[in-house]
Amino acid sequence: MDPTRDSNERSKYCGLFKMITSIEFVSNLNTMSDALDELGDLSEYLQKPSITLVDADKSIRTTIRVLDSMATDPGPKLTDALKEIKNKMSYKNVILHSGKVPKINSAQFYKSLANNLKSRMMTSSSSNVSRNEKNRQDNE
Repeated sequence: MDPTRDSNERSKYCGLFKMITSIEFVSNLNTMSDALDELGDLSEYLQKPSITLVDADKSIRTTIRVLDSMATDPGPKLTDALKEIKNKMSYKNVILHSGKVPKINSAQFYKSLANNLKSRMMTSSSSNVSRNEKNRQDNE
């Protein structure tokens, strides 16, 4: 206990400690961290000044496949966290407990990210339709 804090602050920090030491919070944190690693790598790659549209398309499609696969085979951080929680009921030497934080369905989360990226991709058929539409308008 920190005697320099009033009871409201102590209560607030005690609640925060309970939240961040819950199994669900640690699981959610690692689920998001794995996703952010993939999306961060993609973002850095797409910001290269020398990137071509073809390279960008390949990189985005690769990230979509990785996120899709993470729906069935979680990323490295979540996998390690779940192993440590299962074996020791702790994470990074901090004892964990079941909490009230809702647990993210990691498979659904990764699938949703992949689907979101897919929905923003321009398909080859839509580009052909656009090209055909332009040609039709030019001929009129």
